[in-house]
Amino acid sequence: MLSDVYGGLNHMIFDNINHDMKNLESVSTDYFLPMLDILDFVHQQEVYQRMNIDLTPFFEDIKETILLQAIRTYNTKDEEVQKEGYENETVPLTKMALYIVSDHGIMKKRFPRPLFG
Repeated sequence: MLSDVYGGLNHMIFDNINHDMKNLESVSTDYFLPMLDILDFVHQQEVYQRMNIDLTPFFEDIKETILLQAIRTYNTKDEEVQKEGYENETVPLTKMALYIVSDHGIMKKRFPRPLFG
């Protein structure tokens, strides 16, 4: 019975984290800390450890969500830049390179450490 509660809680929190990763630009590490603390507490429980649950699928779903969101964001920005139309082909490429570096810096400030691990 308790294992069902822990399993359900684990599933619910991972689903929430996965869903919130779609809005990565509007959240930070502090947003996820309470959920990660609960997960850590649940994973420390003896009952949960006996269940021997493989968490790999949860982490893979989160990785895929982040990758797809990054691709969508990049493509949206690329379409914006390409609409402007330039005579010199290097200008849009330079703008996109600057965008990537800038966005990387923003994400590094929001997430200085990996959420998992």
